[in-house]
Amino acid sequence: MRALKTILIILFSLIGLWLVLSLFGPKEVQVERSTVVNAKSETIYAYVSHLKNQDEWGVWRRMDKDARFEFTGVDGTVGARASWDGDTVMQGSQTITALEPGKSVTSELAFGKFMVSQVSLDLEAVDAGTSVTWSLHGTIPFHYRAMMLFMG
Repeated sequence: MRALKTILIILFSLIGLWLVLSLFGPKEVQVERSTVVNAKSETIYAYVSHLKNQDEWGVWRRMDKDARFEFTGVDGTVGARASWDGDTVMQGSQTITALEPGKSVTSELAFGKFMVSQVSLDLEAVDAGTSVTWSLHGTIPFHYRAMMLFMG
């Protein structure tokens, strides 16, 4: 009986700690990266507006060679969707929600039921070519906020 009481105290303490940490964890995530590509924005747009092309430059497919990927809709148009399911990459999908030819591609990125984020690839002409800015913005569910404290 004493061992059971000790186990329950430890278990409830860990749950309590998780809840307290979740109170202090971030409510939103915002990530942005930029680079300059030596090409015209129209050329880059024609490439990044198609979800299937991300297999060539994105790391997602290479992270899980055994994952199943499925594409629905007409690639390069609003509503086109890439879905995946695998051991490493888990379940998720990316759906194109807005296109601005030569300027931006906006999509909804879902990681299972964990988080849904808005992702944007914005293109801007600069002297050296085109500035490409990738950004992600999403809301983190309460029960995952403690984990985000340790994910940087």
